[in-house]
Amino acid sequence: MFWPLFIAVVLIAIVVVGVVIATAVNQVPAARPWATVAALAIAAFPVSIVLHNVLSAVFGGEEAVSFIIALLIAPGLIAAGTLGVAVTLRRDARFAQVGTSLAVSGAGLVLFAVYAVFALVVTSVSGGNPPYQAFIEATALVLSAATIAIGTVLAVVTRYQVPAATRSST
Repeated sequence: MFWPLFIAVVLIAIVVVGVVIATAVNQVPAARPWATVAALAIAAFPVSIVLHNVLSAVFGGEEAVSFIIALLIAPGLIAAGTLGVAVTLRRDARFAQVGTSLAVSGAGLVLFAVYAVFALVVTSVSGGNPPYQAFIEATALVLSAATIAIGTVLAVVTRYQVPAATRSST
């Protein structure tokens, strides 16, 4: 029930976060390695979702490799790249607020990755979805999406305050 809305929120947010990161990295080159990780993972996320759905339909069951990439690897790498950029930007006084905002968005992605690992372990151990799984899933997805969205909005707002703060009045 929550998955379509969650995926839509995350896809929009990661594209916006990617734009914020790309514009900040031009002025803070030390963030480039982390920005590269984030960019590659941002590209891999929707591709792996589509690939998973297509391959699952073709083969008539769950296709595991693209599922693991879409559920664990891409979100984990997006979180790692975003948090790496956030830490790097926090070191530059001009971009400290942008870094903090990206850290909030990255924390939402970490929450999703932690939930994904939890869900895979629980369903593997129990052989299916236990009764409490639906509540935990709904709670994790809502909290994760809200945190990602709040961090993304804050990142946009703080990022576009940086140029105004650094302009001279000559």
